[in-house]
Amino acid sequence: MKKLLVLLLVSLAFVIGGCTMSESASEAHRRRMNIVDVQMHEMAEDWDVLWLMDRPSGLNANHVRSGLPY
Repeated sequence: MKKLLVLLLVSLAFVIGGCTMSESASEAHRRRMNIVDVQMHEMAEDWDVLWLMDRPSGLNANHVRSGLPY
């Protein structure tokens, strides 16, 4: 009986403490839309690589810091 009471109190503490929080419907929708957006960008990049449409450029999409003073 004591073990059951302790288990009940611990589980109640988890629920009250927020350990079982779930996301709301709007958060889930926003997360799914973000995943779809990332996947569409990746698909476009893959398509460009497949057809070799990525034009070579002297500019880099990522900032490169060489650390050399020239």
